[in-house]
Amino acid sequence: MALVWATYVLVLVVTVPVQVSLAYWVFAHHDDVRGSRWFAFSLFLGFVWAIFQFVMFVVADPEIQWIVRTFAEKTAMGSFMAWIVFASLYSGSDFHRHWLARAGLGYLIINALTPSFVSPFSELFYEQRVVIAEPFQYVTVEPGLVYLSALLVIVVLGGAGMTALVRYLLSTPRDSGYPLVLLVLGALSIPLFTISGKLGLFPATQLNHSTYGLLPFSLFMTFALFRFRLFDIQPVARNAVVEELQDPVFVLEADRCLVDYNQAAKRLVPAVESGVGQPFDAVFPALGESLVFPEHEAETTTEISMTTNDRTRHYSVNVSQVGGQSQAHANWYSVVLRDVTELERSRSQLQAQNERLDQVASTISHDLRNPIQVALGNTERIRTCLGPSEIESGDRHTVLDAVDTTQASLERMEDILSDLLTIAREGKTIEDAESLSLAAVASDAWQTVDTRSASLTVAEDTTVQADRSKLRSILENLFRNSVEHGPDDVTVTIGSIDGGFFVADDGPGIDQSATDKIFEYGYTTSDEGTGLGLSIVRTMAESHGWSVHAEPGDTGGVRFVFASVSSTRADRIASEPHSQ
Repeated sequence: MALVWATYVLVLVVTVPVQVSLAYWVFAHHDDVRGSRWFAFSLFLGFVWAIFQFVMFVVADPEIQWIVRTFAEKTAMGSFMAWIVFASLYSGSDFHRHWLARAGLGYLIINALTPSFVSPFSELFYEQRVVIAEPFQYVTVEPGLVYLSALLVIVVLGGAGMTALVRYLLSTPRDSGYPLVLLVLGALSIPLFTISGKLGLFPATQLNHSTYGLLPFSLFMTFALFRFRLFDIQPVARNAVVEELQDPVFVLEADRCLVDYNQAAKRLVPAVESGVGQPFDAVFPALGESLVFPEHEAETTTEISMTTNDRTRHYSVNVSQVGGQSQAHANWYSVVLRDVTELERSRSQLQAQNERLDQVASTISHDLRNPIQVALGNTERIRTCLGPSEIESGDRHTVLDAVDTTQASLERMEDILSDLLTIAREGKTIEDAESLSLAAVASDAWQTVDTRSASLTVAEDTTVQADRSKLRSILENLFRNSVEHGPDDVTVTIGSIDGGFFVADDGPGIDQSATDKIFEYGYTTSDEGTGLGLSIVRTMAESHGWSVHAEPGDTGGVRFVFASVSSTRADRIASEPHSQ
């Protein structure tokens, strides 16, 4: 019989250091992992539970054994509760936050805090207690209604935790299945030992053997955690992020080893199926060597090109850290590849088109503008050479009129070429925008336009992200349009709106049916206009990513509204009109 007692005690002696060592390891190395604190707390309470069980076996006084046994049950109940919360958090189901689960956990807490070893509480928890002498002395009980109800709650909530883990197991790739099976086996160890004891499979037939399930529980968990790094496989990433994305996704731990991936990643790199736990550089060298991991920022983005099946594909690679505030403390990284091959092809085509456009602009500037300048010079020379005695007076006036008409036509051609050059060169998408005061740029633009008696009013300033030269050209063209088509004392107003700004005047306005035509190339209501001024406005607006449309003004005239503008409203300014 002494051998049986020694065996029971020896198992507890082994269980205690295993429990406390694993609890310390989790607290020290995996504190930031979802649910890890509750798992470590469960292990720690299991350590205390095993100590109470050990004390019950080494003391001889039945009263002390009874009290120690009661405390063992209380810590066991606490260990089960902590494990239930761990399973809920780790699986991502969060079922412990449901009001029914909260009620059940609250009931268990009340049971654990109730001193059931003294009257009148002992009568509620136990119908009777019995001292067993063989094969060694220990105390057992006949459970009462409160005890059985608490046990039922543990079974129900524990079953919910197991269900959550199994669902997670089924949603995890094959490479993670084996360690998760160990996790489930560890969780089943305690109920299996309890049932085996009730069936009389152990020498102490009346003893509750649930404590002895702690050792296989700890060993299975230790093997899964140390060997397979189960805590590094995040259920939230697997269920809510990784598998749902159509783009290839890789999950790396802090030391850059591969811990998870989705099916899109497997199709791109079949080697990942056998690469879990290995350095990512070895699994996917083409990408691993090019990755830029975030340090102070939350994420980094790079672009890479890879050739697969004799086809070159372009990817935008986003690396995000999760679970830490810096690279040194990140728990893991998500690496997402976005296929931008079509976008890259479109970008190359656009670049080629821009280069051709530059060539056209250079041709216009050199090959067409120079002859116009020569022709203008010749008309001026003809005017100078035509003296009053060289031809008759009537013919002289006819020739001079022809020269004037020719010179006006050439000047108009030069204006058109200038506008076309502006559209060709300034229509490209801007790359370097700066924060600009709309009022300040408008004031500069106003000074360069012949505004006669017109006035400029700033209703509300705003700071916009724009290219200074292009924004100034936009405003110059609008100011010139207002002055040329309005009265001499026209008032031009600029101001801020939600998501943009406006330029308005109190002139004659425009025909409502023409609001969609005024931005077309060549549309004009004046014989002297080129019909390109508002086209330039639209082109430059679109180069910023803005939209522009015309509408009737609040007090007559026309109002040009620019939307989708990155801006910050300044304090409303009651400014004086700027006149020139």
